[in-house]
Amino acid sequence: DEGTIYYKSKDITHLAPWTIFAMGIGRLFQDIRIFEQLTALDNVMVAFRNQIGENAFVSLFAPWKLAKQENLSRRKASEILDFVTIADKADDLAENLSYGQQKLLAIARLVAADTDLLLLDEPTAGINPERIASILDLIKRLKQSGKTIILIEHNMSVVFQIADWVYYIDDGQVVRT
Repeated sequence: DEGTIYYKSKDITHLAPWTIFAMGIGRLFQDIRIFEQLTALDNVMVAFRNQIGENAFVSLFAPWKLAKQENLSRRKASEILDFVTIADKADDLAENLSYGQQKLLAIARLVAADTDLLLLDEPTAGINPERIASILDLIKRLKQSGKTIILIEHNMSVVFQIADWVYYIDDGQVVRT
C-alpha cells in the first residue's frame, strides 16, 4: 500500500505495466496467461519484441523482410522451447498442454521477451511433483544465464532448493535466511 519501487536506480512505482515490461521486467502469473488457441511455437513467437510485422508499411510494401524475420523468429522460438524442455510440443495448441507444460510455455515467453528480471508467482503450484524438478532446473538455468529471479512460492522445500536468499514473514516480522 505504500513505499517506492526502484529498478536500476529508477523509480518505477507509478509506471504503466507495459513501461515496466519494456525496461526488462517480466512476470509469470499464478494463473497462466497464454494464448490457448495458438500453438506453443506461436505463443513464443508473439512474445518477441519489436517485430517488423507490427509496422503496416513493412507488411504491405516489404513482405520479404517480414518473411525473413518470421523464419528467424521460428528458429529462435524453437530454440527457446528446447531450452524450457517442451520442444516436442511446438505444434500443439497451448490449451492441449498439461498445466506444467503451460507454465513452462509462459516462462518461455518471458525468455523470448528478453526480460532481465523475472517475477515468478507460484511457478510450482498445482504442478505434478514429477514436473517440479524440471521447473526448478529451468529456474537454475535461467539464473546461470544471467537472469535475476524473484520467486513467490509457498512450497518451502522448493524455495530452499533454489533460492540464494529467502525472506518470509513470521509472526508479523520479516525474516531473512
